[in-house]
Amino acid sequence: MTAKEFATTLRKYLRQKKFTGSVRMARGTGYGWINIWGSGEFHDFTPKERKILVNIGLQPGGNCCVISPDSREWVLKRISTCS
Repeated sequence: MTAKEFATTLRKYLRQKKFTGSVRMARGTGYGWINIWGSGEFHDFTPKERKILVNIGLQPGGNCCVISPDSREWVLKRISTCS
C-alpha cells in the first residue's frame, strides 16, 4: 500500500471515529511518513482526539503523532481489529 493510499484509509477510519485533526503525508525526503496533527490551538490534540489515537495503539505527542513507513502495516492491523 502506498503512502497516499494509507493516508486515505487512515483518514477515513479516524473520521468515522469523529477525529477532528488532520492526517497528512510528510514532504520531501520524509514522503513515506504520515503525520497526524491535532485540531486544538497550536495543533494540540483534544482529549477526545488523544483517546482515539491511544485506542488504536498510537502514542500522540503534544501536537503531532508520526507513523513511519515500517509501522503502516501494524497500524492497518490495529484499525481493522478496532473497527
